[in-house]
Amino acid sequence: MGKHLVDDTKSLVVTSLRGLARANPALSIDPFNRLAFIRPTAADRSSGRVCLLSGGGSGHEPASCGFVGSGMLSVSVSGEVFASPSAKQVSAGLSILQHQPVLVIVLNYTGDRLHFGIAIERANISRPSTAQVDFLVVEDDVAVGRARSGRVGRRGLAGIVLLQKIAGGAAADNMTLFDLKRLGLLVSHNLVTVGVSLDHANVPGTDQQTRLPQDQIELGMGIHNEPGFARVKRPPTKELVRTLVGQLVDGDDGDRGFVKFGKGDKVVVLVNNLGGISTLEMHAFAEIVHDTVEQQHGLRVVRSYAAPFVTSLDGPGISITLLNLSNLGDAEADGVLRYLDRPTDAPGWNGATSWSASSSREREESITLDSTAEEGDSPQTTRPFVVDPAATEKLLRAGCKALIDAEPAITKADTVAGDGDCGTTLKSAAEAVVEWLDSVGGSDVLSDLSRTVGSVAEVLEGSMGGTGGALWQIFLSSFAVGLAANGNDTSIQEALRHAYSRLQHYTTAQVGDKTLIDSLDPFVATFAETGDFAKAAEAASKGAESTKGMMAGLGRATYVDQTEAKEAPDAGALGVAALLKGMASAL
Repeated sequence: MGKHLVDDTKSLVVTSLRGLARANPALSIDPFNRLAFIRPTAADRSSGRVCLLSGGGSGHEPASCGFVGSGMLSVSVSGEVFASPSAKQVSAGLSILQHQPVLVIVLNYTGDRLHFGIAIERANISRPSTAQVDFLVVEDDVAVGRARSGRVGRRGLAGIVLLQKIAGGAAADNMTLFDLKRLGLLVSHNLVTVGVSLDHANVPGTDQQTRLPQDQIELGMGIHNEPGFARVKRPPTKELVRTLVGQLVDGDDGDRGFVKFGKGDKVVVLVNNLGGISTLEMHAFAEIVHDTVEQQHGLRVVRSYAAPFVTSLDGPGISITLLNLSNLGDAEADGVLRYLDRPTDAPGWNGATSWSASSSREREESITLDSTAEEGDSPQTTRPFVVDPAATEKLLRAGCKALIDAEPAITKADTVAGDGDCGTTLKSAAEAVVEWLDSVGGSDVLSDLSRTVGSVAEVLEGSMGGTGGALWQIFLSSFAVGLAANGNDTSIQEALRHAYSRLQHYTTAQVGDKTLIDSLDPFVATFAETGDFAKAAEAASKGAESTKGMMAGLGRATYVDQTEAKEAPDAGALGVAALLKGMASAL
């Protein structure tokens, strides 16, 4: 385990937000929903001006909470480390801006797309036409080409910061939501980023750490500690920069050439410190990047930035981002430069901030969602599905214990084929369910299976982020709806089939894509056919084992080097199997 100064990993994110707000008096925070925001004034609410909301997993600071400020973001939403925030958190953030149009900007990671997307769809149902919410997804990575990224698309990396700054400046100039989205797409389509790292980051609270040999570096490193596309002997710095910049500007590469560059093109350069590179080395590296861009490729650098913008905890690496302004047209390029130059007090942008000794807790708020909206989101438990509450509690506790006990094995698999957070995320979720059981044990809540399942889904919404969290919430919420439709006149098999069908509306994952579907699908199918839970749980375990040797078709594992990753089982599938096996042991 890597060394860390703060040993309380459970409260790390909230404590960090409080520390940020203490040093920046313009910021308010909602510690429960992990929001950093600027409260709109009455003039803001009546102006019709577009606001920006962004967010994602923690561990990337200053992104996104450090970019809340005038001329940038109005609200940021933080998940757990490397895990997307829940839809409920995002909904709370949107409620702050309920009187204004909002552009939501996120990176191209499935969990972020799902959770932010769910919140946006819910919000637009009740918001007036003058305060609608739109969505912009940033995908600027060139390390993973078209062939490997497939349906997943390119990863989102540090280019999002340029987009947030440009969009923030344009919004401050009263650009409409439609035009702001158009500009954002234009900028996004001309962004390219590639990263390199000396080693992987240390994730707080986990024992599983991957280490590179002293003489190796990793090319194509992402921002979630996922491995890159190649490990190579460490070359001289100038040779390394030539390789990286060459990958960015090679528009003729059919697989990785995403943006065209020509001699004389005007470009913006952003060198991003992943968190563990000294400032001395970062600026030296940035200078070599600028020389390479201008002298070897004939490009004209018109703006340059170097700082930790989108980090990967303490990751000892750097990424390089280029924005080709010449592809935008003269008028749009001039506007982009004007928006980049617009002053902001967002603390993460070149350190612009003011200091205050006042306590950040004086500016804490708890954002409460509209009660009618929350009721509308709840499963419609029109008829109870009556069960034995003691048996239900025993089943849930056994499943949660098995999931908690399986954390090391799940984390190990995810460290090889993902970002290493799946085990701890599932463990935290299971612990939250156990805590909920402790609070309701012996009550009549557990006598209605539809109500129990719906409540567990709500617990997960507050405790489990990431793609897996979103898929579990959708599945369990739909399972609760299926159970409640006709009460005990409905079979559990029918309700499970309904839940699985609804889940497939929100994900393209199929059996063979190396995801939790490889366990969930055989469980649902076997239980529907036999009605035997133990047999169905065994089918789920076999499904999880079958992911060994699979090439990932969806999810973050598609980005990593498949040489080692394909031999590891899928972490999400292992989690499903562990839960169901534990529940089966209690029957």
